[in-house]
Amino acid sequence: MIYVYLNYPNRQATVHHDSTCPHIRQAHKQGQRTAKINLARISEELGKFADKQYTFASKPSRNDIWLEIDSRDADFEKAVAAYVLRLAGKHYKPFRELGLQTHCQSNGVSVSNVVAQGV
Repeated sequence: MIYVYLNYPNRQATVHHDSTCPHIRQAHKQGQRTAKINLARISEELGKFADKQYTFASKPSRNDIWLEIDSRDADFEKAVAAYVLRLAGKHYKPFRELGLQTHCQSNGVSVSNVVAQGV
């Protein structure tokens, strides 16, 4: 399972592989939006991004979202995250041509590299 943080005004797309990463809990504000994407709900959730049901704006209730992606396949989860970012970029300029940055690995090792860009 990966956790992906998308922030609209700050042009951020960060992947967390470690569920115990303190940045995950720290970033959850009251009323935080979360999209849970798993094999049973993938079509429904991707459809919401494609149809602009998840909206973004420069106000606290709409400026970000956490994705919880669980397919039991790390490569597929990264591909789904990149696709969500591409879908969001079709409607919101700050997400266009933005790559996914990896913050932490599941073994607790922190890294900072580009996972996918323009997928």
